[in-house]
Amino acid sequence: MKSPPFISRMLINLYPPFLVNRVVVKYVSKDYQTVKVKIVKSIFNRNIQGSIFGGTIFSAADPFIALMYWQIFNHQGMFCEAWLKSARIDYLKPAKTSLFLHFEIAQNDVDAAKINLVENKRHECTHIVEMKDSFGVICATMETIVALKLKNKKRQ
Repeated sequence: MKSPPFISRMLINLYPPFLVNRVVVKYVSKDYQTVKVKIVKSIFNRNIQGSIFGGTIFSAADPFIALMYWQIFNHQGMFCEAWLKSARIDYLKPAKTSLFLHFEIAQNDVDAAKINLVENKRHECTHIVEMKDSFGVICATMETIVALKLKNKKRQ
């Protein structure tokens, strides 16, 4: 669904698994190349050690790069499928405070994806996101591989 950033942000924030896990999209840029997410530490996502569950951290980082690419190309009139093909997460330090995730897709990444989609109908790319606590300390990093596939028809 082609939608303006504020609508996308609102819909994602109403997604029940994110509501329960206290995952909040704070910002979506107009071009969908930047998204900022916060995991609010709460009783609903805290483990027995008092830190945020690893599953909450993983799920907060899971969909965004694929969704960003999907919206970027959808707004350019290119209908494609986008999904997370694989992910690897490294938990570096227990998350004792809320976490902040900053997703960024550089213009050269968009351009490379567009070229591959036009020429090969497919594209895969790797992105890394860091999860930082309230003090700016990196608690986890996640490497994602996103797969894009151009569909034959274009969206209206």
